[in-house]
Amino acid sequence: MLIGQRKILLDEVDSTNAYCARQLRSDAPPEGTLFAAKQQTSGRGQTGKSWWSEAGKNLTFSIALYPGFLTPMQSFALNQWAALGLLHYLQTLSGFPDGTLAIKWPNDLLVGGRKIAGILIETAMQQGRIAHAIAGIGLNVNQDRFPDDLPGATSVRLQTGRPYELDAFLEGVCVSLDEVYEKLRMQGVGALQADYEAYMFGRGAWRPYVIRGVRKEGLIRGVDEAGRLLMSFRDGNLHAFGFQEISFGDGPPFAL
Repeated sequence: MLIGQRKILLDEVDSTNAYCARQLRSDAPPEGTLFAAKQQTSGRGQTGKSWWSEAGKNLTFSIALYPGFLTPMQSFALNQWAALGLLHYLQTLSGFPDGTLAIKWPNDLLVGGRKIAGILIETAMQQGRIAHAIAGIGLNVNQDRFPDDLPGATSVRLQTGRPYELDAFLEGVCVSLDEVYEKLRMQGVGALQADYEAYMFGRGAWRPYVIRGVRKEGLIRGVDEAGRLLMSFRDGNLHAFGFQEISFGDGPPFAL
């Protein structure tokens, strides 16, 4: 097994992604090395947004990767890998019936429309190649109360009605992530595309979106190889959007 074959467990750190980045600069840890923290003091999400997690209740970890089999244009496949690895593991638990889990592009995992996990992929380029990547994951496991300003959050415990031993839970997540990573490595980015799109939140349904300040109804079709969101509108035109170019009309921008 590659993912999580080596685990570094930390009591407190600024953010596991930042810690992993420092290790990559200093001693090049083996691929799949996982850095997990009981508490992050400066957890980060997409575009610098914060990631809030109650200490000792959830999983917050980062994985060092050397995905030389991907081109820079294919780096979004790492978002797909992480989302599908988490989703497939949660599907093995009671409390997650078919149809309740969804991937909100580009980096959130939802259950019943509530956020249960977030993903932050950071890549470093060298001579036109991906030198390394850091996959940061925050998964709400045992937390049963959330701040008032996070009304859309949930956890595995809230879904299943039982607490979990975090070390064992993390091991199960690693096995699932490892299986999907091996599929990506051996079969290429196309191997994950259909599975990812099948779970996309809002796909195939007309919903309100805000695009450059204008509210419009759109229909999510999927994503392209670069990770841009593909959406069609009532006029029949198909458009591709990058991160932060579009938001749900009834919620905050697509972001962690």
